[in-house]
Amino acid sequence: MSKGAGYIIYFFSLLAAYMVYWLFSLLSTIGFISFLSFVASVLHFGISSWLFLFWNKAGRVGSVTTGALLMIWPIQVVVNSFIDKEYSLLPYYLIPVIFSLITSILHIVNITKPVSVGKVSRYIMAIVPSILFLIYVWYVTRESLEEGALNIVF
Repeated sequence: MSKGAGYIIYFFSLLAAYMVYWLFSLLSTIGFISFLSFVASVLHFGISSWLFLFWNKAGRVGSVTTGALLMIWPIQVVVNSFIDKEYSLLPYYLIPVIFSLITSILHIVNITKPVSVGKVSRYIMAIVPSILFLIYVWYVTRESLEEGALNIVF
């Protein structure tokens, strides 16, 4: 696998996950499918976007899985937009689908080929989303504990 393909997969993964995260933040009502895509986008951004750089097959399978889950809600919105003949939202919801499809195709095609990205680049590319993911998990957990939402779990 060429060096450029590893970077393309990485950045498309981050962009697709961020787009779904951003679109979810604009929702006024939350359903199961949109929440599932949101959780998948957080996992995709924080873990799956870089895991393939260190563990090839496991990382690629995880990225394809979370990529497929985060596409469910945007695909549903696109289908409903075509049914309702309302096309104004299509660009916003098609971008993460296209990025996730490109990422998934590149992962599937290159599943047995190791990624050739420099050692320092691998760690930098893993540290940035991991730190943001941990900060986000810490924040959500802290807020949930303050509001008593996690009393059932703990």
